[in-house]
Parts: sequence; C-alpha cells; structure tokens
Amino acid sequence: MGKREPLSPLTKWIVLYRDNFTCQKCGKKAIFKLWPGEPEDPNGPFCDLIVHHIEGPTSNDYDNLITLCQNCHFMVHGGSWKNKPIEKFNPRPITTEIIFEGMRDYYRRQDYVNDYFFRSMFNEYKKKVREVAKFIG
Repeated sequence: MGKREPLSPLTKWIVLYRDNFTCQKCGKKAIFKLWPGEPEDPNGPFCDLIVHHIEGPTSNDYDNLITLCQNCHFMVHGGSWKNKPIEKFNPRPITTEIIFEGMRDYYRRQDYVNDYFFRSMFNEYKKKVREVAKFIG
C-alpha cells in the first residue's frame, strides 16, 4: 500500500455533498455541528460522516472516495482498522455542478462559523468594556 495522501477539507466536503451527506452503505444521514462536541446545528461545517478511500489511500480522486458512517467504515474494514476494505463501492460520478455547489456550501458554512466566532468574541469584548467602565466608575 502506498503513502497516504492527506485529503483537504474541501475535497472531503465535495464528496459528502455529492453523496447527499448520507452513508452510502446504510443510508444514515449526517448530523451537523458548529464544532465537534457541540449541539446539533444544521448550518455547522462539521458532520459525523467519514470520507473513505475505496481502493486505498494513494489516490484522492473523487471516484476513489465514498461517504460512510463510523459504524459502516469500521465494518468495511472487517471490524479492524488494520484490515484492508472488504467491500467494493461504486460512487456516484462527480460533475462540475456538484463541485461548484459543494464548494459554495463549504464556504457558506465556513462564513457561518466565522460570523459565529466574531459575534462571540465581540460580545465578550463588550462585557469586558462594561466591567472596566463599571470599575472606573
């Protein structure tokens, strides 16, 4: 097996988008979150699905990537992460439209996170200013 090529977050997102944020083995839908460990948020950029290499980790081509839930991903590896995948998948073909729509969704969600953190930081700043103003008198 060759060297693992890291998948970019955008490539992962386009595969998830192509597969309708659904496990391609059992049909489980993604649960989105603003941040791992946070409550569910439909606009969040994090989801609980995995992008799996079908024929091994040396190719990050879209036709070698498929969306799986954590349970199915574990089972595809025969119940052990040391095992090679035991199933073959035929992913949906990727189109330019899917790539552009996936990119649009990815960046929209990134903007949502940035806005959320900016608002949170700004609110904390306002609290501190009020505390200082109260202290000064």
